[in-house]
Amino acid sequence: MKRQVKAGIIIDNYPPTSWEKQILQSIRDAQHIELSFIIYLNNKKREVPDIGPGSEKIIKGSVTSQGMANDSTLTSIQGHTPDWILSLSKTRLNGGILTLPAWGVWTFRHLAERIPFSGDFLNRSGSTSVFLDSLEADGKVRPLMEGCISVNLHSYHRHMKKVEEITRGWATMVSEKWRYGLMEERHPLEIATSQSAVADKGRIFHTEMIWKAKRMKRKLFGYEYWNVGQAKQSLESILQGKGLEVEWFKQDRDLYYADPFLYHDGDKNKIIMEEVDYRSVKGFITEWSIVDDEISSEERATIHNGTHLSYPYIIRDKGELYCVPENSERGEVTLYKYEEKGWEQVQTILKNFSAVDSTIFNHEGRWWLFCTRGAGLNRDNEELHIFYADQLIGPWLPHKGNPVKVDVRSSRPAGAPFSHKGTLYRPAQDCSVTYGGAVVVNRIEKLSPFYFKEMSVSRIEPEKSGLYPDGVHTISVTDGMIVVDGKRTEYHVKHLLKKLYYYRPVPLEKVLTEPLTEMKKYQVE
Repeated sequence: MKRQVKAGIIIDNYPPTSWEKQILQSIRDAQHIELSFIIYLNNKKREVPDIGPGSEKIIKGSVTSQGMANDSTLTSIQGHTPDWILSLSKTRLNGGILTLPAWGVWTFRHLAERIPFSGDFLNRSGSTSVFLDSLEADGKVRPLMEGCISVNLHSYHRHMKKVEEITRGWATMVSEKWRYGLMEERHPLEIATSQSAVADKGRIFHTEMIWKAKRMKRKLFGYEYWNVGQAKQSLESILQGKGLEVEWFKQDRDLYYADPFLYHDGDKNKIIMEEVDYRSVKGFITEWSIVDDEISSEERATIHNGTHLSYPYIIRDKGELYCVPENSERGEVTLYKYEEKGWEQVQTILKNFSAVDSTIFNHEGRWWLFCTRGAGLNRDNEELHIFYADQLIGPWLPHKGNPVKVDVRSSRPAGAPFSHKGTLYRPAQDCSVTYGGAVVVNRIEKLSPFYFKEMSVSRIEPEKSGLYPDGVHTISVTDGMIVVDGKRTEYHVKHLLKKLYYYRPVPLEKVLTEPLTEMKKYQVE
């Protein structure tokens, strides 16, 4: 059995901030970590600060403005022989303190900035990078963990809360990886520290006001239409980034279709997808039968349960056909089996986890489930989690590195992984600028219960001159046929009336009894 890891924390002030308390609790909750001490630097009160329950030693420390700890602080740290220290101080530590922990002194890179992430607000960036670094004696840093998250330009406060929520457990994750020898070797880097002027606060406020107005306009008068179409070029052409050529299926103005997946039912091809009717608000699963490249029939609400359903992922196992619709609203992953009378619920394979866009496939004799995690502050698109099992029905175990990736540009699944010329590829969404803005194709290079590595190699953009120029977020490939979805955003006063149904939705049963508009297929010019 491996011994417990000994850790220490350095903070500037008492009382600790909400984020510091969350980090402390994360470390205390980790069974493999013994929190040995907490050093506070700037508290002028004589009483020992009460930072919450715990057996750790509370130490009054001192460092210079250059980050050099005094002899008393160094002696106190040496007596605890920590494996690592996490510094949450805004002062960058230097000197002998960096050599005391076996695994180094860690800190978040943005803490050195006068106004963290201000440059992203001034430049109105769609995404920003967050780093947990190990400090080097020569002034360089060695990245330990990094993530790319979307920027909430309408609220600097909300953006910082999102950063804090995502990063509060990073130190414990890195500690666990280091303990099991899973850390990849990273080279030291020289970084330029941004020293924002106080005047930038006014410019940040200006950006917030502009984005609040845009957000309100979108909320009141914007409406997203999604449709499904057939890509007319080869997979090779798409992987080379030559752009989409899509033949769309014309939709009723009151409906939209997204998240298409292809499968065979006897001699017919079928497309199973999410459908949303603004009157019923919640998404449900609909299917089209395809004969001679034409839509011959439609079956609506083949899977529905009163909550929002989408992303009906198709799986084949031992000759049987299964579907896993996304149902993060219930905080579970449920398996449906295709029977003579239609889809029947079989088993819940993952509980108490709000899995978003669960993507399940078999690779090298093991089942894998990729998903992002539905959580607060719009984190659905950032954190990639992996689970694995020997059988489709489980039991499913979490990957040792979860979340294996934090990247709004290429984490959230966008369809089934596929093999091309002996290489495994995983489609993912780029939601950095807008939800479902594009599909990024990742090449999976390492995949085991302990390791995961992928590299983005191609990008699929929507047709900017087509009917759906604002996004694409699912691709499905089967026997040479490729289907995708596309997004178009419209702004009109009439859309406000549609959104009022959110408060008094029409029952799905009533929506389904209304006659459908005949669907016709046409080529985008």
